[in-house]
Amino acid sequence: MLKYKRHASIFATTCYCLIVPHAYANQIPQYSLEKEVSTSDTVVLGKIESIVEGSGQSDKGFRYAIVFVGTALKGHPDQRIEVVSRGNAPEEDAGPLRLGGGYLLFLHRSDDGRYHAVNGPNSVYEVP
Repeated sequence: MLKYKRHASIFATTCYCLIVPHAYANQIPQYSLEKEVSTSDTVVLGKIESIVEGSGQSDKGFRYAIVFVGTALKGHPDQRIEVVSRGNAPEEDAGPLRLGGGYLLFLHRSDDGRYHAVNGPNSVYEVP
């Protein structure tokens, strides 16, 4: 009986070690406010004017939010910017944004001129 308990214990420990790390692999750790600000090219208060689906070969499945920038707290963005809300890197996607919603966004600008959230949906805050 002791032999079976030991095998069961080893089996349970092995399963735990193999399964648990994968359960959290897709979670994005929360940045501190200081880190969000320091890693951002721009920080804006803006309103979602429209949502656009990617239509090209390279951005099929992507979703972009056109944001009217009310106030730029850091950086010098255009009055309207395109923010990736769904792309191929969850840690850079702003997540689901509500049409007409107001947001505080911590963003970095990519080479193509689009903006990405510095810490995924964790760096996007809905404001009234």
